[in-house]
This record gives sequence, structure tokens and C-alpha cells, in this order.
Amino acid sequence: MRTRLPSLLGIAMGAAFMLAFPASAPADPPIVVVPSAEELSTIKLEKTESFSRRLSSRDIQDRIKALYELVSDHQQARLFERQLIALATAMDVEVRVASIRALGSACRGDSIAAIEDCLRNAIGDRDPRVRIAAVYALGDAEAITNPTASRLTELLRDENGDVQFAVLQFLSRCPDLRRSALPDVVALLDSEAMRTRWVSMDFADQSPLAWDAARLLLSTDLESDVEARSIVAQKAASSEDGRVKFILSLALDPRSIGLDRETFVTGRAMTAVKEAIRRNDVEEQEAILDELYALPIGNETRLRLMLELSKSTGRAGTAAALAVAGEESEWVLMREDLVSASSDEEIREWLRAAIREWLSATDNGVN
Repeated sequence: MRTRLPSLLGIAMGAAFMLAFPASAPADPPIVVVPSAEELSTIKLEKTESFSRRLSSRDIQDRIKALYELVSDHQQARLFERQLIALATAMDVEVRVASIRALGSACRGDSIAAIEDCLRNAIGDRDPRVRIAAVYALGDAEAITNPTASRLTELLRDENGDVQFAVLQFLSRCPDLRRSALPDVVALLDSEAMRTRWVSMDFADQSPLAWDAARLLLSTDLESDVEARSIVAQKAASSEDGRVKFILSLALDPRSIGLDRETFVTGRAMTAVKEAIRRNDVEEQEAILDELYALPIGNETRLRLMLELSKSTGRAGTAAALAVAGEESEWVLMREDLVSASSDEEIREWLRAAIREWLSATDNGVN
């Protein structure tokens, strides 16, 4: 018996150790449950029935919420094509706007013709919010016909600046249509219309539509249209808006042909900044500084050019910091993220000073 004691003792001690310090059990492999075709069909059916109930709800807000959910679910949106077309003429403006946006999601394949007719009618709605929604919905569609394209370009002469801006955004993605709309785009260079510019989620200001028209021309091949180029050159020479003159100078530069947009604009912007500083033209420098945030160039280059201009103009960091942020001015509040956007210590120090000044102005109630 004595010869067995060590083994029994060892077993007992081992058991006690395991009880005191239990080994962690290996993690179970993840269980992947793949729903069957029947289950998927049931889920889809339940989702469709839910949308059907909500689109007929007496609760207007629930109906509107369902419509906006359909904007991002084009498969479900196509199932409710008839209801969406009917709701596009509802008495409630918000319902019309939401249903039209949902129609843009549904405007695919065989559904295009009927929905496009509805959206073409919505372009003439009495409420500008509905007209804007129709423009964006047509932008979501896979394709549009020539009659609809003509109606769209007519909206460049709309009385509402936000509607005109929506069309400019649409044209920025349609180079062929942009060419036929060029006379109306050029005419906007003299426009005094303003459009809403959302600076943050809860703050908006007004921005001249002429700036947006000039930016669209920046991505337009003016070399192939001698007449249009001549008119744009005249506008650039006669414009009293320094920002428009700067943008059009980029659009008219023949070196843009054959270069990708960012490479060309980066080089041209650097040249323009150097020339403005050399001429000591403070007004031109300030116009360039204001526009830099919107140009399609790398952030490091953008920040460096802003720094050089702020040195030359003596213009404080407030405007520069806001310009860096562009239409996302809440970015300025995320101070460290903004500063770390650059690897250049001189730029980082300038940004810190600019943000301190911006925050100080904000604390004092200055926007």
C-alpha cells in the first residue's frame, strides 16, 4: 500500500489544484445560422407587410419615416411603386418630399418609365422642397430620358437658389448633359442668387450660387467649345468677385487638358498663390484663401497654401480655420483631429493658434 501513496497523493493534490484553479474551457466555435430560403421569404414578407401598414398609417410621421427607410432599400421601394407615385401628389409637403426620394431608389429596370413621368411632374411642383427632392431622386435613377433632362436643365433658371444648386450638383455627375446646359451655367456667373450652405448639423448660412457655377466649369472641358470658352473668359475678365475670377482662371488654363483634375488644380493653385503673394494683391489672396477648402487637392497641400496666404495677408487664423473645415466646421471643435491632419510642425502650430482664436471668437459670441 505504501508504494501507492505517492500516486494517490499526487492525484488528490492535482484534483485539489484543478478545483482551486480551473482551466479555462476552450471557446466554442461561433455558430453560424444560415436561414433557409423559406425563412428568408418569411422575413421579407413580414418586412413588406410592415411597410404596407406604415405607408397607410394615419400617423403622418410614421408614414414619412417609412418612406425615408425605403430610400435606402430599393428592393422594397420597387414593391411599392404605385403607392409611392400616389403619395408623390399628397397634400402634405413632407410626405411628397419623402415619397419622391423613395421613388429615386425604386427607379431601376422596368420601373423607370412610370416613375420618371412622376418625377418629371414633381419638377414643376409649387414647393421648392419638392422640386429639390425630384432633382436628387433623378440623380439616384439609373438613367433618364432626354425630355426629363431638358426639364432638369430648365431648373437652372428656377427662382430658388437651392433648387438651382441641386441641378448644378446633378450636372457635376453628368458631363454629357452639362455640355448642353453650359449657357445656363455660364449665365449663373452673374447671378445674385444665394443658396443654403449647411455649416454644421444645426447651423446654415447663405453662399453665392455664382461660386458653385464657377466650380462646375472647373470640371468642364472648355477647350472643345470655343464659344463657351470665349464667354467664360469674358466673365472672368469682367467679374468683380475675386473668388469667381480665381476659379475661372483655373477652368480656362489650357494645361488642364490631359491632366487628372487633382494634379492640375494642385499645380495651378500653387502657382496662383505664389503670383498673388508676389503681386501683393491682398484682395486676390483673400479670395483664394476662402476658396481653397473647396478645391479638389490634398489636405497637406491645402493647409500649406493656407499657411502661406495667412502669413502674407496678415489675416487671422479664424477665417483660415473655418476655411480648412469648409462645410464641416464642427471639425474645428475636434481640435486634436484637425491638428494631427498635418505632418508639418509649422502647419500644426499655425492650426493650434487659428483654433484658439476661433474658439475665443466663438466664446465672445462672434461667428
